[in-house]
Amino acid sequence: MTAGVAPDGVDAPVQYGARAQAAAVYLRQALFGAQARTAQAMCDLFGIPMSAGAVAAAHTRAGDALADSEFVDQVRDALSGADVVHVDESGLRVAGKLHWVHERMYGQEWVRLRQPPADDR
Repeated sequence: MTAGVAPDGVDAPVQYGARAQAAAVYLRQALFGAQARTAQAMCDLFGIPMSAGAVAAAHTRAGDALADSEFVDQVRDALSGADVVHVDESGLRVAGKLHWVHERMYGQEWVRLRQPPADDR
């Protein structure tokens, strides 16, 4: 039997590379949060079977990586200094609980924040 050696950082039997995860995050944003549709699109477009849970995990990792970044600070500064900003608040249900999504947009800059229910904070 011949077995290869996994590259550094690969520590699970199924693992997606950075580009596949980035594509899933992008598609999830473009499809407005539909994890199952994103997973189906990954399979249809790229031949990468991905579960809705894997899409959610990639999205969470990307959000965590950006949460305290200089990039987010720059976007917030641009939005704070804008003459006119489009602001939207939408509700969505996650596991039966109402969450709020807050968006602020100006030109190419935007930030989207999800706020869990008060009893989960």
